[in-house]
Amino acid sequence: MKSMTWSARAGAVCLVAGSVGQFAQYVVTPVRQADSATEHVASSAAHLTLLRASTWLDLLILLTIPATVYAGMVAGGVRSRLATLGTGLGVLTSLGYYLATDVLVQIAATGGDRSAATRTYGAYLQAEPVSTVFVAYLLGSTLGFVLLGIALLKARTVPAWAAVAVVLFPSSKNGL
Repeated sequence: MKSMTWSARAGAVCLVAGSVGQFAQYVVTPVRQADSATEHVASSAAHLTLLRASTWLDLLILLTIPATVYAGMVAGGVRSRLATLGTGLGVLTSLGYYLATDVLVQIAATGGDRSAATRTYGAYLQAEPVSTVFVAYLLGSTLGFVLLGIALLKARTVPAWAAVAVVLFPSSKNGL
């Protein structure tokens, strides 16, 4: 019973801290996804304090990964194909996406030769492996959280509104 209480508390802390971190990072970051690489670097250079805070908030966002694992356990764990697939997609696609872009734009914004750094940052964003990871992240996390939310609804282990929130989570974090 104690381990269940501990895992429930840890899961709740990760879920809340990761979600708050996601929202705070979205509010704080000077980088907007729709902007060009040049605009990313210029905005970041103009708002270095916000960019640095945003980069540190990325670490809180990483807590959504264990929160996803916990939600998968609550949804039925390995006994439910939906929970297993949803958890796997949600976790695996997130791993390749978090952190790298914010750290790279911070380096570009603080580097001596901003023009060269902007070209490098732009080339990084356009590189096929990065584009592939980004598309996999968008599709995998969206599909994963939808499946996980459905598994939570079927398992009836959380209120229906919480399961629906899991389904809607990717659209809020991906700006869809």
